[in-house]
Amino acid sequence: MKMTGRLNRLKLNNAGFSLMELLVVIAIMAVFTGLGGVGISMAVSRDAQKSAKIIDDALERSRLCAMSRVGDYTVEIDLSDNILTVAGEGQEELPQKVKIYVSGETVDVISIRFDKSTGKVAEILFDYPETVLKITSENSTGKKATVVQVVNTGKHFIEYS
Repeated sequence: MKMTGRLNRLKLNNAGFSLMELLVVIAIMAVFTGLGGVGISMAVSRDAQKSAKIIDDALERSRLCAMSRVGDYTVEIDLSDNILTVAGEGQEELPQKVKIYVSGETVDVISIRFDKSTGKVAEILFDYPETVLKITSENSTGKKATVVQVVNTGKHFIEYS
């Protein structure tokens, strides 16, 4: 009988959640949602940077190999399939969520070969009249990373925007 009385008292004292408890839970959920959104946004924006970094590294490896080893080291980028090939090293897949294009040109494949004695660009597959070649990676949110290749010197760097 005592047990039943205690249970009845507990049931009567149970008024549910207070307004303050609900506000604290909602605030915690809002913070976690915000952090998740920022994390996803940063992961998506890194695709363009990652793609540009892969291209930049391939250009550097190819240039160094052309100057120090025997053989032809050409970098070929298939812009439609996002595949990068370095002669003598094999293929590497670029992030698929990234659109890669060459400034001012509509081409499917770009091929760059370096001069063995000077390290400057010896040949670009298509007729490119400029002294600076820009290969831009753009993700779905509009973030861009551009590999700038100076044709006369063979040097290159990445610009972020």
